[in-house]
Amino acid sequence: MSRMYPIPTHPVPSQLERLRPFIEGRDCLVVGSAPLPTEHAQDRPGEVVIAVNGGISSCAGIPSVWFVNSKQQDRPGDKNLTPLHKRMMEQATNRRVHHIVLLRGSKVASEEGTFERLDQLCVRRESWSLLDKTTKAHVESILCDRNLGEKRPCSSGLLAVAVAFWCGASNVRMEGFSWSPGHHYKLPQPIQKRWHDVADKRALKELYQRFGDRLQTTLLKRKVAA
Repeated sequence: MSRMYPIPTHPVPSQLERLRPFIEGRDCLVVGSAPLPTEHAQDRPGEVVIAVNGGISSCAGIPSVWFVNSKQQDRPGDKNLTPLHKRMMEQATNRRVHHIVLLRGSKVASEEGTFERLDQLCVRRESWSLLDKTTKAHVESILCDRNLGEKRPCSSGLLAVAVAFWCGASNVRMEGFSWSPGHHYKLPQPIQKRWHDVADKRALKELYQRFGDRLQTTLLKRKVAA
């Protein structure tokens, strides 16, 4: 891969439209990284499986779409790569994905380094696209009740849910999501806190208000609706 795309200063609608052919009119299962009661997420016949970050290890088959955080430090050999992010990326080792969505930050065009790492991990892809911070904030401002000045974004998992609805999903079901710390895959030291609780709670309330029972998750029953 030799081309890198400039970081935009405004939302880019085409980044969202790139995903519509995978999602529009389909039932979707979004798989996060939280612990599951079974080895793999239980997808239903006909569902589009959307994996998020390390949630790819919870998918028994080939995900249609994989949302993954792209960082400047992804390039193999970078000493600034955190063990948590490295371990998350390793969940995709020897996996195949139909389409990869790179969630970029706001400062650096990081896709080249991320693909170098994914190639090193033998991750196979058929296509890929970007989702930049400006576009993510735009989606959240419309579907997740986020003020544009709000510094607390949704988690990548809730963003994937919102994007699925944005792209015309019939229904969206969530597995691998929890308010408690920990991941489905093993880590040397489990995380002690989830950093997106406030934003995710706000987003779930708004998404349920908009889409009702088309959004299926146990989180609504336990905490968000309280």
